[in-house]
Amino acid sequence: MILVFIGPPGSGKGTQASLLSEKFSIISVGKVLRTVMESNTAEADVVKKFIKSGKLVPSNITNKIVVNALKNIDQCKSIILDGYPRDIFQADFLQENLQMDFKVLFFDIDDAVVLRRLSGRISCTDCGTIYNKLYCMPKINGVCDICNSSSFQNRVDDDESIIKLRLESYKKETLPLLEFYKAQDKLTLIDANQSTENILKKIKKISGIY
Repeated sequence: MILVFIGPPGSGKGTQASLLSEKFSIISVGKVLRTVMESNTAEADVVKKFIKSGKLVPSNITNKIVVNALKNIDQCKSIILDGYPRDIFQADFLQENLQMDFKVLFFDIDDAVVLRRLSGRISCTDCGTIYNKLYCMPKINGVCDICNSSSFQNRVDDDESIIKLRLESYKKETLPLLEFYKAQDKLTLIDANQSTENILKKIKKISGIY
């Protein structure tokens, strides 16, 4: 089974995916795109331009990344697709290329909460695990819980002006997916203003594998 996580930046999709990684293989499209952005490839400059402008990366690039990730991922586990699809075109592409049953979880959250969360967000330079200076720091100060790295960075797309552009782009491109998946009876709304623990409990119940 596949759980598809859809929601604005800062809604907690990546945090929940990390917490569920013991039983799910995770495909984080945002994380993969940032890896591409830092690579020495022809696609890097294109991806960097779109991410820094707060716009969605073109579907021809994103779709290829997702297909490759699905081919290479551990198929023995259920899968979480974090941050994909992001528009109707990608949703159509996903259904044409996906052979597994899937459920769509929409992380609904207030814009003000998004801005507050993202302004304090940092990530591990080595493994990409996301933390927040306001409420979710590593258990040992300055040491990543996952890989023990002591190197952290602010993400280039977490500048306030870029966050606002990303939210505008999200509302224009991604929100129409709600009706698309609601019509297929695949959509479940998650109140992402809640605590991390409450959201996790709900997702575990929805998944049916705990």
